[in-house]
Amino acid sequence: MRRGVAVAITLVLSISMILSVFLFKVTQSVTPILEPTLVTTTETDFTTVDNTSGSTNEQILLESYNWETATSLILFLRNVGPTPVNFADWFINGIPASSVAGCSSTLPVGENCVATLTVGEGAYSTGESYIIKIVSLDGAVFSFSAIDGSAS
Repeated sequence: MRRGVAVAITLVLSISMILSVFLFKVTQSVTPILEPTLVTTTETDFTTVDNTSGSTNEQILLESYNWETATSLILFLRNVGPTPVNFADWFINGIPASSVAGCSSTLPVGENCVATLTVGEGAYSTGESYIIKIVSLDGAVFSFSAIDGSAS
């Protein structure tokens, strides 16, 4: 009886050791992604953008926002990166803003701006969180969230 238990334990340990070596070999063969890509949205169309232009140097901070009125979202932005940011597109939940005022097309390093996005009335529900995406000409996508009907 004891011999049967010892054989069973030896067999289980051998199998677990073989599985460990196999899993180690499998995980070693997985190649990490070296070149990330950014995805921009235009309504429901998705486009992959190659990230080789150095756009990872672009960095924007959303300092605060005000979405207390149904038709406009005010964003207080600051460029905290080492390069100027050239704005291309503005989206709220994948839908382009009707118009954008206040920020020029380029936000210099260390500077801030106040962007007012005109949004369609009735398209958003008070109290709901929505994704705000700002796309630069270099293909960088800056994603933030804002709650309709509030300020932060």
